[in-house]
Amino acid sequence: MSKIRNISGFPEWLPAEKRLEDSIVDQVKQIYALHGYTPIETRSVELMSTLASKGDINKEIYVVQRAQAEETSVDDDTFALHFDLTVPFARYVSQYFNDLTFPFKRYQLQRSWRGERPQEGRFREFYQFDADVVAIDNLPICHDAEMVTIATKIFRKLALGDFTVRINNRKLLLGIYEHFGLNGEQRQDAITIIDKIAKIGREQVIAELQKISVNSEIANKIVTTAELQMAPSEVAKGLRALEISSDTFQQGLLEMEELISLLPLAAQANVVVDMSLARGLDYYTGTIIETVLNDYQSFGSVCGGGRYDNLTERFSSKKVPGVGISVGVTRLMSLILAKNLAPIVAASPTKVLITLYNEEQIVKAFQIAEEMRELGVATEVFHKPLKLGKQIEFADKKNIPYILFLQDDGSIEIKDLKTKEQKKISLASWCAEIA
Repeated sequence: MSKIRNISGFPEWLPAEKRLEDSIVDQVKQIYALHGYTPIETRSVELMSTLASKGDINKEIYVVQRAQAEETSVDDDTFALHFDLTVPFARYVSQYFNDLTFPFKRYQLQRSWRGERPQEGRFREFYQFDADVVAIDNLPICHDAEMVTIATKIFRKLALGDFTVRINNRKLLLGIYEHFGLNGEQRQDAITIIDKIAKIGREQVIAELQKISVNSEIANKIVTTAELQMAPSEVAKGLRALEISSDTFQQGLLEMEELISLLPLAAQANVVVDMSLARGLDYYTGTIIETVLNDYQSFGSVCGGGRYDNLTERFSSKKVPGVGISVGVTRLMSLILAKNLAPIVAASPTKVLITLYNEEQIVKAFQIAEEMRELGVATEVFHKPLKLGKQIEFADKKNIPYILFLQDDGSIEIKDLKTKEQKKISLASWCAEIA
């Protein structure tokens, strides 16, 4: 007999937890759909050449090989599991370009895999729920604003407590680094370093900048700039006061000002422009977005994304810029469960359990159950006529709120297990009340 062992980083949910996850997904899906996004699904496996060369992620990619494979080397044609949904989406858009209508809006709920060390909020297998919009040649900033707005709507609807949608623009960051004389390689390294400021602190960030040959004075200025946080209404004044001469910075500033002008006031209430926000993946070219729950900021982002103008260039000569966000469903679930941030969900969708006194009732019980299902009420029949206490215990364990009794005279009685009230009912009218 094989011993069952847990595999860290590959979470499994119990029924009540899975139903909570489904509820979260349904709420997010509703918001995506209201904004015109349509569902797609891409394959789990991509070629290594499709996934590789995206920042530091290469070392975390899982490859797929037969257990008895003659060769185990990894090359461009090796099958690999996708580590996010953005790169497969870029491949999908390029592959089916002539079949899509642009601007193309899609949402996508799928598992992704990363070979990283499991820790709080970090998993090797996890669900992501993405929304992206792509266009041909040019994608107006209004779509960036829509993504920020969608993020605020999602977390307002989920009601998990106060939250902040942090935004920035890669052009602002690169422009600042240009202004201070960093070369191309240093700029990319600086983005990675600045992205860690909340975790490792100011002094450690300065030390890491010095390791890439940024002198102490410039490193201090870069970090001071990265520590700026502004409400949307303060951005124009706050960023212009920096007097950054770089054209790249000025372009980023114009994009940021336009984005903010397009945000509804309701969304602006939860938005902060955070100059430390960099995001590690190197395909972002403009707007970047992260959402944190204010009471759990050390947990990190639960929803992130941004603008990518060049991602499809690896697969096609056509210019297809895009912008999107990704809700980390598994990551968010782990926080909700650890901190009890959501009400307990019943382990079963069943509203009514039909009890059995004897075997002769089984046919009638199944007929009644089917009538109730047709009327929109989730119904189960207990599997065999045990003592009534056992049947009620079963209903309690599954959080089934009502039990139904078939009486010898043909009448039907319902008992509310919460209030203990028991009464005769007309099946159709009662089902209409609770369906």
